[in-house]
Amino acid sequence: MGKRIDAKTASDLNELLHDMMVAFGHSSGSGIVAVVNEANLTLPQIIILGLLQQGPQTVSSLSEMIELTPGAVSRLVDRMVRKGFVSRREGNDDRRQKMLSLTPAGRRLRERVERASTGSFAAALSELDSALA
Repeated sequence: MGKRIDAKTASDLNELLHDMMVAFGHSSGSGIVAVVNEANLTLPQIIILGLLQQGPQTVSSLSEMIELTPGAVSRLVDRMVRKGFVSRREGNDDRRQKMLSLTPAGRRLRERVERASTGSFAAALSELDSALA
């Protein structure tokens, strides 16, 4: 890493990095936005889907992870339950505590978001490949 580069090379690298960021910005959101809009979910709800993909959680644990109040998380989850993406069940040790899990529809939606994200990343890389040629 101690190798020095000339001003022209530094300028070319800077331009390439800029082009890369623009390509990622243009292509990264389109597929994900389409999926999110179709499901009529917000970004925090998509984040919650990702967290629930890791396993059942409580509103309190989700609240801590995404740094929203338990009330705000509860309202977000309520909408997701009504849409059929999340299920609630009583905790094993404490019936007052509700465990939240993805439903099969929630898992399918999360997979679609993941595929859209991966596809967007691949599209951005292909744009860079053609720009480098």
